[in-house]
Amino acid sequence: MSSHHHPQRSREEAMAPLDEIVDSDVRTLHEHRRSMSPAPVTQPTTAAGAAADDFAATHRVESLPGEEPIRVKSHATVNGDQTPVEYQLVTFHPDDPENPKNWSKGYKWYITMVVALTCFVVAFASSVITADVAGVAKEFGASEELTLASISLFVVGFGVGPMVFAPLSEVYGRRIIYGSTLLVAVVFIIPSAVAKNIETILVCRAIDGIAFSAPMTLVGGTLADLWRNEERGVPMAAFSAAPFIGPAIGPLIGGYLSDAAGWRWLYWIQLIFSGIIWVLITFTVPETYAPTILARRARKLRAETGDARHGGVHHKHTHGGALVRDDPTDDEDLRRARSYVSNP
Repeated sequence: MSSHHHPQRSREEAMAPLDEIVDSDVRTLHEHRRSMSPAPVTQPTTAAGAAADDFAATHRVESLPGEEPIRVKSHATVNGDQTPVEYQLVTFHPDDPENPKNWSKGYKWYITMVVALTCFVVAFASSVITADVAGVAKEFGASEELTLASISLFVVGFGVGPMVFAPLSEVYGRRIIYGSTLLVAVVFIIPSAVAKNIETILVCRAIDGIAFSAPMTLVGGTLADLWRNEERGVPMAAFSAAPFIGPAIGPLIGGYLSDAAGWRWLYWIQLIFSGIIWVLITFTVPETYAPTILARRARKLRAETGDARHGGVHHKHTHGGALVRDDPTDDEDLRRARSYVSNP
């Protein structure tokens, strides 16, 4: 009988080391997974540090009761204290007058027409000088091909500028990009109008093309800031018509001016139109980008209440209440731009 049960005991004895090996491997795997799991991020938060951090949102949160802030527990600590902090997230409440989508239709149409007129002026500037290319070439003794480069360089700038200005407008807001780039464009029209050689015109036209590309890039975003999806059709049609009307009217006006007053007036007329647009944009069009508006509101609340917990909720995470640091160097578009440069 003993010889009959001996093979079964031998199998059990042989399987025991294997079970120990499997258990050991499972424990090792669990330990490895625990070591690879990201640890909760703890970050000291002081009043000064919180004041430097801007948080933002783009869409109003319909579920918010009045102006009550959302409170979200965080791993952040205050002055080294390990007690979790509840951030008071500043967002748009329903019918918020600071939400651009809640502005009156008349005011939204005014802003829409100003930015559409800006596109018209930019397109006009690209074509008006074609009316008297021969006059410029004759005065400076340049070839017609070299003189035509003033048109080409301007249009090339349209392709360069948006790669910089589009992401910057998502970080710093629309208004500052509109105002600063239009001012640069206005300033560099003047050297072209008083130029003593063709090189001055070529350089200034290249700079103007880059600067003028910003309004063309930002108008679509501005309309998205102002109008809800179901309202956006007609405003987009008005904006879309401007870049086509400008190049058509430019040579007509340019031909009359060059015959009546010479080719330099082709640049003076650009200066007049661009100067008017810069004044309208700078002094009558407010900021429309919601994250920038909410960041200012959060800073104001922190300054008035002394409560460093006031922040915003990012537009991509409004329902989850995820906090986002408004760090220009951490912007998604800027990271993508850096990757294009560093990894061509």
